[in-house]
Amino acid sequence: PIVSIEVVSNTLQLTSVATGTTTVTVVDFNSEQKVAIAVSVKALYTVESETITKGDRKSFANDTHLVLTGVKAIGDNVFKNFEEFISITTKGIENFGKLAFASCQQVEFITLEGVKDIGIGAFQFNASVKTVTITGVKDNPLKIGNEAFANCPKLNTISLPAQTSKIGSNAFMRCVQLISVRIAAVEPPKVLRNTFPSVVAGTDRVLYVPKGSKEKYEGDNNWKSKFSSIKEVDF
Repeated sequence: PIVSIEVVSNTLQLTSVATGTTTVTVVDFNSEQKVAIAVSVKALYTVESETITKGDRKSFANDTHLVLTGVKAIGDNVFKNFEEFISITTKGIENFGKLAFASCQQVEFITLEGVKDIGIGAFQFNASVKTVTITGVKDNPLKIGNEAFANCPKLNTISLPAQTSKIGSNAFMRCVQLISVRIAAVEPPKVLRNTFPSVVAGTDRVLYVPKGSKEKYEGDNNWKSKFSSIKEVDF
């Protein structure tokens, strides 16, 4: 049974309390056009504590767009080598343990909302991931650990929040197709010389920063040297 259904920002959001299949019919009130959408709920995820541990892993289904809410943390190694996820979306999970989602080879999109800490190698070796979007927690610094997104060769777009305070060593090592990084932090977060890979010859990599902060990022060589250009934009 579907217990709720709504349209949010052109996205159909459904809440279910059982597995199974159904059909949802959407009607455009202006044109009176209708479209039938087949819906399949393959698994329901229930975690009894505020932390997902490796023991909870058996509850998660294959071939799924993972959406996690209602917990605060994911422990070390929980989904390491769990290759079936297509996308990962978390809402309110503040802490990701060491290697939490490492080597999830099929994941293409990662969206993390309300994050405080991303552990060592938490998302490394995700060979298919293209886009990473992270939002922070108001008045709390965000720390991204060493090698957090290392060895993601198809990663090309990253969005980081204003709360970003530190990005660790080799965090984006060997992300050779990286072309766009958007960061809403007015003050440049602490990065190391090897946090980002060097720009591949013949490609452009653009860093987008808040208006009024370009000069600050240009003044930090660990930022400036890893980007072809730095542009100011509204966030």
